[in-house]
Formats: sequence, C-alpha cells, structure tokens
Amino acid sequence: MKLRGEITKRESYQGVNVLFDLPIDEGKADREAAEKYLKEMEEENSSEDETENVVKDTTIKEAIDASTLTE
Repeated sequence: MKLRGEITKRESYQGVNVLFDLPIDEGKADREAAEKYLKEMEEENSSEDETENVVKDTTIKEAIDASTLTE
C-alpha cells in the first residue's frame, strides 16, 4: 500500500462512514491563542500524569505494607 495522503472511506467497515472537506482559513488563525491553549493542555496533562504516579506509588506502598502485616 502506497501512502499518498488521500483519505477514503474503508469499504470493509460495516459502521457509518462519513467523509467531508473541512475548509480552514489559516489567515483567520490566532497562533498566539493556539500556542497558549496547547501549552495549557500540556501542563494539565503533565499534572494528571504526576497525580497518577503518586496514586500508583501510594497503592504499591499500601500493598507492600499490607503484605508485611499479614506475614
């Protein structure tokens, strides 16, 4: 299969297929606002990752503590 950047519907898919052009005018873009938005999203995702790690570490610590109590 040669990649050409073309988008087509997948005939073998039995669900709904929708394919349309989305006209976007780059001249109307607010690059500063876009960069700010992306930075905020990145920071938000980063803090969520840190929270997940703390929860995982706490859960592992609790499991270790619990296992030492039962021995």
